[in-house]
Amino acid sequence: IKGLAIHTASEAGSAPGPDYKFGFGLLNVEKAASVISASVANNNSASSEHLMFENVFSATTTTFWTNVIASGKGQLRATISWTDPRGNVETVNVLNDATPKLINDLDVRITTNNGAKIFRPWVLNPLSPSSDPSPGDNVLDNVEVVDVDSTIPGQSYTVTVSYKNSLQRGAQAYSLLVS
Repeated sequence: IKGLAIHTASEAGSAPGPDYKFGFGLLNVEKAASVISASVANNNSASSEHLMFENVFSATTTTFWTNVIASGKGQLRATISWTDPRGNVETVNVLNDATPKLINDLDVRITTNNGAKIFRPWVLNPLSPSSDPSPGDNVLDNVEVVDVDSTIPGQSYTVTVSYKNSLQRGAQAYSLLVS
């Protein structure tokens, strides 16, 4: 539900992407319902406007990918979310501690069909909260969103989900939404 709410949020703020003031934007329940309806009705077919996957990584599955065709009706967006295992509890300097706490670092990327261009998720800089987000390698959050504004209608794109290092407890469930 968290991933769906973020995936379908309406932009708020002056710059695209998340920010520390508005998060990912305003909740858009109508858009969330249309994502659910389209992905379920079309059974995540390549021709569907929206896709929803619930998957689990294990020690033997390190990558998941799916191809999508740009519709030309708007930007291409992919969102992953997961419930990260509990990290170590700090008892010193707990107020606004910027030390990364992510245990299982999952990643989502979108690539052009020939692999020439890689689109990365939004990243915020906690040391500069007023700065606009930029695409990069998000190593802080258990939600990642990739936006591609310049899609070519009819062109194929590959959405890939993977993880770094090893998985605590040997497995990690996650959700992937693509529109």
